[in-house]
Formats: sequence, C-alpha cells, structure tokens
Amino acid sequence: MLAEAVHSLVDVANQVLLRVGIRKAEKGPTKAHPFGYSRDQFVWPLISAVGIFCCGAGVSFIHGVQGLFTPHEVGNLFWSFVVLGVSFALESHSLAVAVATLKKRATRQGMTLWTYVKTGSDPAATAVMMEDGAAVAGLAIAAGCLGLVQVTGNAVWDSVGSIAVSAVLAIVAVALIQRNRKWLIGKSMPTEGEALITEYLRRQPVLRSVTNVKTEELGIRNYRQAEIAFNGAELARRCLDRVGRQRLYQALAAAAQRRDADVMDALLMQFATVTVSAVGAEVDRMEQDIMQIVPGVRYVDLETDRGKPLRPPSPATLARQQASLADWRARQRLDYSGADSDHLADLVNFPLGSLTSLESVDDAEDWTFKTERLTGREQQQEADNHAPAGAEGPGQTPADATATAAAGEGQHGHERGNRGEPVGNSSSSGGGTATK
Repeated sequence: MLAEAVHSLVDVANQVLLRVGIRKAEKGPTKAHPFGYSRDQFVWPLISAVGIFCCGAGVSFIHGVQGLFTPHEVGNLFWSFVVLGVSFALESHSLAVAVATLKKRATRQGMTLWTYVKTGSDPAATAVMMEDGAAVAGLAIAAGCLGLVQVTGNAVWDSVGSIAVSAVLAIVAVALIQRNRKWLIGKSMPTEGEALITEYLRRQPVLRSVTNVKTEELGIRNYRQAEIAFNGAELARRCLDRVGRQRLYQALAAAAQRRDADVMDALLMQFATVTVSAVGAEVDRMEQDIMQIVPGVRYVDLETDRGKPLRPPSPATLARQQASLADWRARQRLDYSGADSDHLADLVNFPLGSLTSLESVDDAEDWTFKTERLTGREQQQEADNHAPAGAEGPGQTPADATATAAAGEGQHGHERGNRGEPVGNSSSSGGGTATK
C-alpha cells in the first residue's frame, strides 16, 4: 500500500510537470529562440520520468526490501481493498480516455496505435497513457499481493508486491526517459513524409539535383529540410519569360551598338538581380508546396548547393556558338570590322571561351539575339553607307558615286581615328584614284 501511495503521489506530480511543459511549448519564436520553445514539452516529461524512477521506483523498492528482512504483522485489509478498488476504477477510466485519444491521432496519421506510441509526435499524450497503464498494472499487482497476504497470513507477499510495483515504475520511467531523449537530441521525420518531400523536389524542372537531405522534428509536426542545386538553364528560361525575351534582346542589341562597356555592365547586372530574385521566388514556392504536401511541416530550410564547376565547351559546341554569333552579326547589319572578336563577344554577352556548354539547351538558336529586322528604307541607307568606292547607286552618275565614296571614306577614317586606329592613305580597288 505504501508503494501505491508513493506511485499516486508521483503520478500527480508528473501530470503537473506535463502541463507546465505544454504551456511553455506554446510560446512563440523569439530572437534568442527563432524556432520557438516547442522542445520544452520534452524537457519537463524528462524531469517527470526521472522523478518516477528515483522517487516512485526507488522508494517502493527500498520499502519492499526492508519488508523482506523485517516482516510486519498483518492487520485488517478491508479499507486497503476499498482504496485499491476506487483507485483502479479511476485509473482505468483515465487509461481508456488516453487510449481513445491516441487511437484517433494514430488513425489521422495512418498508423496503428502501437506504431504511434513508439514513433508518434505527441509525447505528452503518450506519457499519460503509459503512466495510467503503469498505475492500473500496479494496482492489480497490489490487490493480488494483498489477497495472498489475506489468504496465507504471510506479510512477505506485501513486500513482494512493493518490489513488483517498483519494477513496473522503473520500466515506465526508463521508456519515457529514452523517448524524450530522442526528441531532445534530434529525431528525423517519418520516412513516408521524407520520401514525399524528396520526390516532390526531384520532380521540379528548376532543380538539377537534390542532395544531403536532412529532416528533423523540432517539436510536434515541425520539420526542416534539405540542400538543392538549381538547373541554371531552366532558371534562365524562367527569368527570360519574366523579363520578356524580345525586350532583353533589344536592350542587348542597343547596348552592343553603343559600344559602351558601362551600359552593357549595367544591363547584365540588372539581369543578374532578376535571376537572384527568381531563385528566391522558386525557393518560396517550393517551401509553400512542401507545407501543403506534408501538413505538419512548419519550417522548411532549402539551401542552394554550389554545384559542379562549369566545364569549358566542346569544339562542336564552340563551333555552334561561333556560327550563332556570326548569324546574329549578319542579321543586325552592323560593322564590327574594327573590334576584335573577344571584345565583340563581351559586347553581346557571348563569351566564346567560357560560356557554359550549350549541350543542355534544346536549340542553340535560343542564344541568338532576335531583334526586329530593319525596314526597307533603313536597309537601303545601310547599303549606301557600306557601298564600295566607285559603286553607282540608284539615280547616281559616276561622278556622284566617286564623291559619295570619298565622303564615306572620310567618315570611316574619322571613326577609325576615334577608335585609336591609324588613318592613312587608302585607295579604291577599281579606280586607282588615291584620296587623303
């Protein structure tokens, strides 16, 4: 009876500690604890379990051992049976309520009761059920041992009952300590939920790979997740869709015609800003989707992986890039005779020696700059500006053609002077007439 009295006292103290843990776990995130205080609900049950082991099991065991060596006289056991009967009824009702609650939660998560008790995410309810079960078992043991004392008149059975109750309390305490220890150290989420999240991430076109997947339950239904590497080509396509391909191509063409490195740098920096913003938008989208797939997920931590270094393009890829650049030059009808190929590649954002391989792109034409074609009048003007000396245009006499060629040569010489090129004598290929 003393063992059961101690058991009941420890049980009440344990329920109070569980309540304290639940209240503290409800506190929201703070600067010192950005993920909240959800793990507090594992600290207080751990303290309770230690109390059950030391006070409940320890005191009952010591009392039982003392009774074995110093037997006491047996008195009237009527009131002892009454107390045990009332306690058994109350503890059985509490146990039934705890089991029904756990069954409902296990059903919602698609688990059996036993699986939920072992791996479920509600330590407080599980602790209540285990303690109530231990109380019912202890009361049954105490009643049986008192019955043996009543029948045999030997008080040793009372001491045996105390030792048996202490063993039950010790088993429950160790189980609770081990369970709360796992939660405090860090426990991965159930494999089914982790598999759903990993499969979702691997189906995303914008991701190249999903590596180093780690999940952890921070509390009841709070998890964290994983490292990802973005697919640069797919991300670039989405950025182009957001900015507008035609708009970007026209801006690049205009910057290339101006031959101003600062303008091109500013344009590329602006596009890089859009790309970084797109990465953040994709991460936010995937985090929200993960919270929908596994409703218990509250915190999602997707870290971008640096990925593999860029490899230089193969000769075939480099040839396709050069052909694409040459095609763009021809369609733009621009004169790049005074610019070296490396500088030209920088101007049009086409670094031939270091571009990522186009083998992952469906069509190399995606890398060309598709701007509007010149009108007929502008084409004629471009043709006149680039006509060789001595060539006759529509409605021109040979003398007019010679004058036009001389004026054009003077203009080209002025442009070469502005670029730092030497301006010397040049001769027309057909007339043999030299101009200075």
